[in-house]
Amino acid sequence: MIEIDPSQNLTTPVGQMHIHTFVNDVPPLHHTHQVVGYEMFLWYHQMFGTELQVGRPGSGLTDTLPGMVLFISNTSLPVDTTADHVLDHIGFEVTNLQAFCQRLHDNGVTLAQPYSTTRHASYASCEITDPWGTVIELTEGLRKF
Repeated sequence: MIEIDPSQNLTTPVGQMHIHTFVNDVPPLHHTHQVVGYEMFLWYHQMFGTELQVGRPGSGLTDTLPGMVLFISNTSLPVDTTADHVLDHIGFEVTNLQAFCQRLHDNGVTLAQPYSTTRHASYASCEITDPWGTVIELTEGLRKF
């Protein structure tokens, strides 16, 4: 899901970026816990160093990363992966991407697209998929555009 939240109070062309993701009560195949939203928070915390932010009651979990917020909410509706949809992946700009990719690999994450400085002409990238099926492109150097 992509959420665009217009604000009449913006003083800049773009406001704070956030991604709002929904999970249901069915855990990923390799997880046995039933608190799926918290499992998702723990994974993003371990892989990206997100920090839990206290939210409003009933608003779900909120992870913070530099420059953005990741909202995690439970839903009883069916949830699908991002693959083959209009919004098919999310992306994060990472400093020292090659070392970061090695750390992900050391933590058991399979790189769907390995670290490369030649896949794109002007920046480095790699690609992973989180346990819930969200494709994540990691880049270094894309921020200069």
